[in-house]
Amino acid sequence: MLPRTKALFFAVLLLGGVAFIGVGFWGLHQRYVPPEAIEMSRRFISLIESGDLREAYALITQDDLSGSTLDAFETKTKNRIDQIVFTARPPIQWVGERGGFQTYGNRLRRWLAGR
Repeated sequence: MLPRTKALFFAVLLLGGVAFIGVGFWGLHQRYVPPEAIEMSRRFISLIESGDLREAYALITQDDLSGSTLDAFETKTKNRIDQIVFTARPPIQWVGERGGFQTYGNRLRRWLAGR
């Protein structure tokens, strides 16, 4: 190769490497939003809003925290959610996010660590 072509080749290679690292850094810092989990949570909230607690109970883990029986789940749900929801049926509003979303970088780091 001629010296000029060699320098141009290395410049293009360097630029490509920098672009690859930049795009990789950007991609790993994008928010990960799990569509299945979001859909499931919206379905759960809509079932609670409509008063269909039996169907909502089928979506949960059914442990002591949420209620190991349907009656326990109904009692805990009515104690945790304002009674107005069960009488007037206004829409339930998201108050905020606790902890926020994780990035693809965090998911990759946890996957590599085996967690």
